Amino acid sequence: MWAQKVKGWTSEFGTDALCRSLQLKRGTYGHISSVRLFAIGRFASRFQGYGYVSQCKDVAVSAWAQFVRLRFEIGPVEDVFQSLHAKIQAETVQPVSKIALPHEISAAGQRVMFEDFWNVYGDECEE
Repeated sequence: MWAQKVKGWTSEFGTDALCRSLQLKRGTYGHISSVRLFAIGRFASRFQGYGYVSQCKDVAVSAWAQFVRLRFEIGPVEDVFQSLHAKIQAETVQPVSKIALPHEISAAGQRVMFEDFWNVYGDECEE
């Protein structure tokens, strides 16, 4: 997995080499105290539902919409990446209540039934 490779690489070469590799200017911020790994998808972030379990627990996995929402919820804090990382990982382990909304299409005497194409999540399930 890429996360294990990145952790191994930074352990071997250090964060200064990481900054040089990514062409980051250190400026007045000083040295890097830790590296936070994020995996951000376009649509879905609960990959365990597809049978995939991350081997690296240091990766915060989220969808883009979740990442943006949490960034706005956190607001101005001293270490925004640490806060984002922690919030994403906390949400990852929370169970999600969902109810599938079946949908049926009939045309030319044929019927197509979508069982789990659209869903209702969280508080919407209780309405």
